[in-house]
Amino acid sequence: NIGYNIRKVMGFEPELVADGVRIGDIRDTRKLNDIDAPRLNDIQKNYNKIVNGEEGIKGVSKADYSKIIKESTAEETNTWWKDVMGYDPPYTPGTVTKEIELVSNKKFVRVYDGTNSKMYGGWVMDADDIAGLTPLEIQDKYALPFTPKYICDVDIDAGTVLRTGEANPLFGYKGGGTQFDLMGQYLGKFSNERLIGGK
Repeated sequence: NIGYNIRKVMGFEPELVADGVRIGDIRDTRKLNDIDAPRLNDIQKNYNKIVNGEEGIKGVSKADYSKIIKESTAEETNTWWKDVMGYDPPYTPGTVTKEIELVSNKKFVRVYDGTNSKMYGGWVMDADDIAGLTPLEIQDKYALPFTPKYICDVDIDAGTVLRTGEANPLFGYKGGGTQFDLMGQYLGKFSNERLIGGK
C-alpha cells in the first residue's frame, strides 16, 4: 500500500492512522498529545507533496535516472572538443561538466533544422527543458548555430555514459541550457520526428 509505505517513511506507526483517524484529524484535534504538532504539520506537508507528485522530500518523490562518475572543468572538456572534434567551446567556462551513467532507460529529445543539422546527432536535452519554447527560444537557450525546426525522441539505455553541462553562449545567443553530449558515441534510438510545437 503506497499510502502506508509513505506514512512509514514519514515516521508514522500504522496505529496512528488506523480506525479512520486522518492525519488532518491528528493535527486539528491534538488527539495524540505525545506528538509535536508543528513537526506533524511538516510531515503532512511532505506527505501531500509526495502523493500529489510535487517536489516532496529529496530523493523520495523523484528518483534519479543517473549517477555521476566523473567531474571536469568546462575548460578541460572544451579543450577536447576543440582539439579532437574541431568545435567551438560548447560548455560555459567556469562551470563543471559531469560524466554520468544512466541507471535506468531514459528518453531525451533532439532538435535540428533538417538541413544543416539532422535527426541523428550527438547532442540531446531533456524534453521538459524545452517544453513550450519556440524554435527561436530553444536556439537562444542552447546557443544553436541554426534555428531548429524539428524535434525527435532519443531513447538511451541504462548503463550508457553521457556528459552534461551548461551550454556556452555562442553565435550571439545566450546559452545556459543543460545539454547532454554522447561523447562521440553512436548510440540511442532516434524516432518520432515532428515539427517543434506539433504533435
